[in-house]
Amino acid sequence: MDIGDAAARIAAARAEGQEVAAIMPVHYGGQIGDVAGVQALARTYHLQIVEDAAHSCPAYYREDEQSAWKTVGTGAAISCFSFYANKTITTGEGGMACTDSDAFADRMRIMSLHGISRDAWKRYTAEGSWYYEIVAPGYKYNLTDIAAAIGLHQLRKADHLHGRRVELARRYTEILGEVDELILPRAMPNRIHSWHLYPVRLRLEGCEINRAEVIEGLKRAGIGASVHWMPLHMHPYYRETYGCAPADCPRAAAIYPELISLPLYPDMSADDVEYVCDSLKEIIARPRVVTSRADLPLGAGSPA
Repeated sequence: MDIGDAAARIAAARAEGQEVAAIMPVHYGGQIGDVAGVQALARTYHLQIVEDAAHSCPAYYREDEQSAWKTVGTGAAISCFSFYANKTITTGEGGMACTDSDAFADRMRIMSLHGISRDAWKRYTAEGSWYYEIVAPGYKYNLTDIAAAIGLHQLRKADHLHGRRVELARRYTEILGEVDELILPRAMPNRIHSWHLYPVRLRLEGCEINRAEVIEGLKRAGIGASVHWMPLHMHPYYRETYGCAPADCPRAAAIYPELISLPLYPDMSADDVEYVCDSLKEIIARPRVVTSRADLPLGAGSPA
């Protein structure tokens, strides 16, 4: 998030009489963003901070090299994590919301299970009662007990799984560091990256191949690459409902065509990473196939 741009947008919205109640930073790929900037913005405009930390378990930051490390979520009203199957720890599906606010916690517990009153959580225990009430129009958002049990065991392995991701990301960087056609992800100063993703960017102006061709080439090599993500304002719903256009968030729109997420998961081996890198370098270096004589550059003669 560009803090200066966000501040200008909040000021413009309020000048038009619109209410701005919260700011929702996303810690992309597992790297914590500009926490200090978001907190300053929240103080200036009296906003709550709700963090999307889906990629960031575990991830840490500090203000400077003399400061203590803090975990993601330290400075937010609520931080939300995802435990989907491809995340750094998983329960198969579901997630977790963390807060220091008793009021927010009570509200989330009620809303996550049909709006049932708080007492219902104890109704199967000796201190509970069979009686409960619906106090709000809630949802069915509760994590199942089985998924929660899986999550507890995953938490015990979180540091080990994180260590493997760090090793694999380091290996990717070592092998791909000299590839001029790629911009590699890097850890910002005073950050511990969770390495949920390893997203590379194609320098499109220096490539003879586009992203779709690269991903298709990786697919033919048996490698599953992906893209994270198309910017929200470019999706049909937001274009049609709110009139969004790519130029509304020009930096996100510019980066999107360049992004490719390479495979990264703890069970990968060093050989797996090398195979991905070798395949990627070969695909990028491969010249496009000339399909007709009209495609030949001026002055090109017949092949010998």
